Amino acid sequence: MVSTFSLPESIVAPNGHRALYTCPAGSTGGYGQCDGGICFTSSNGSSFPGFEKPLGSADIICACPITQTPGSPVGFQIAGPYPCDDSYFRYCDSQTANTSTGSTVKVGAPTGTAKFLTRQFTGSVPPLNECFAPSR
Repeated sequence: MVSTFSLPESIVAPNGHRALYTCPAGSTGGYGQCDGGICFTSSNGSSFPGFEKPLGSADIICACPITQTPGSPVGFQIAGPYPCDDSYFRYCDSQTANTSTGSTVKVGAPTGTAKFLTRQFTGSVPPLNECFAPSR
């Protein structure tokens, strides 16, 4: 399976249980940019080499390039829990998001990408659950 973009229903308001967290410009964390990534659906509910924990029935493994853009003028967005949890913004500057084999990173994209692609593909953007970092 090849991953392409589609808006996750889980971030659509008012019923979604996830939100887009906007990491501000200058954030130093990294994220997995999975549009175009290769995903392994055969990993559902089993194990996968290099990943120690057993996977849940809804979990899959994807091979996605890790993006790190320290000092980015637009920041980036990652999906996280909803209602908003300010402690989740720790991933904006996470040092565990790195290019080492086996690292766990959040899936994300440059700020605004999800809305832009949704508008391009469907013609409109529904209301989304969004969380913004508290002032630094």
